[in-house]
Amino acid sequence: MRRTDYLFQRPGSRNWHIKLQSPTGRIEKSLRTSDRVQAEILALPMIAEHKAKLLAARPHLQTVRKLEPGEHAGPDGGKIVANERELIYLNHNGAYLRTEPNAAQMVAATCSTVADASRDPSGRMHSGSADGSTSATPRTARSASGWPASTHSNG
Repeated sequence: MRRTDYLFQRPGSRNWHIKLQSPTGRIEKSLRTSDRVQAEILALPMIAEHKAKLLAARPHLQTVRKLEPGEHAGPDGGKIVANERELIYLNHNGAYLRTEPNAAQMVAATCSTVADASRDPSGRMHSGSADGSTSATPRTARSASGWPASTHSNG
């Protein structure tokens, strides 16, 4: 399992900051505490929300059925009985002919987008905090999947 440390301290600052990376950019925010344990506790809901957004934006394979479940007219006066997984072909007398999968193709679909932060006209991500500090990060080169070109994935 990959361990990711979201917390860091800026040079010259005692306060802990959180850094969250997504396909749309990087967000850095001060947690306004110099206590590492307190910073970890403050960061937990932000990390959970961040991971949920990443998971929702991840492509999911969906099966597209050839026929909806039920009985359908078949070739040569026969019948096709479809369920979620199979198509059962019967001839005009009701005798079994063959069975095949009821899946035409697998389709990649995303549930939502990750873009939650605001961008300025230059395309830089901004994450503001109540003390007025912000972090801006330019977008980096992206692969076809939307992840930074240098990122590798195991699946």
